[in-house]
Amino acid sequence: MKMTALIVEDEKFAADRLVKMLQKYDNIQVLDVAVDGEEAVEKTDALEPDILFLDIQIPVFDGFEVLRRVAHLPYVVFVTAYDTYAIKAFDVNSVDYLLKPIQHERLDKTVQRLVSLVRPEQKNIEKLLAMVAEKEAETVERLPIKVNDVIQFVPVEDILWCSADNKYVTVVTDKKEYLYDYSLKKLEEILPQNRFIRIHRSTLVNITRILRLERFFMGDYTAIMSDSKGTALPVSKRYFKLLKDKLQM
Repeated sequence: MKMTALIVEDEKFAADRLVKMLQKYDNIQVLDVAVDGEEAVEKTDALEPDILFLDIQIPVFDGFEVLRRVAHLPYVVFVTAYDTYAIKAFDVNSVDYLLKPIQHERLDKTVQRLVSLVRPEQKNIEKLLAMVAEKEAETVERLPIKVNDVIQFVPVEDILWCSADNKYVTVVTDKKEYLYDYSLKKLEEILPQNRFIRIHRSTLVNITRILRLERFFMGDYTAIMSDSKGTALPVSKRYFKLLKDKLQM
């Protein structure tokens, strides 16, 4: 008996590649591909697939939110470029975890496991979501940033600051600036808190890359960064005390 699958992936190349890889398995039939969180929920509940190959970073809302919203509960296989999550944390009944780019040998093991599984009960999905909430709070050492069809891994120590502007966040390094499609709050949660702190509602800085603090009229400060331009970033009064405490001033 064939198991049906829905792929949730916003990158066409990655989705097409996974579809092609799954075609070699006689016991799996790919029903469709969803490209964002909203479409993933809609197609999961409409098609009721046995398996959900679910990317975590997708538009509208992420893969974790998809699991919270679906009424139909399939087997879940996370597919993501993040290599910093503890893979064993997702070893719950029907859940598996594949890192991009997916290796054929690793996919073989996933399919073998899916064949032997029994459909999870609601309590197991709830257990999964509890683990997800815990893992979301963990920090990273490399930040995966999507650049066109490539995911660039930016070492945390290379990041000078992150600034929010409307929908996107700009991540600034010595060599390049990247657009990051998650919020500054999300970055604040996942970047190491012993190194990164807000100095303004729209700015998160790496304190190890602050050269000096300069005081101006009315007692305001700016943080002079260690980039080639010596960029001056305003420090708001609201966050200055937190910065002083962090720098042990």
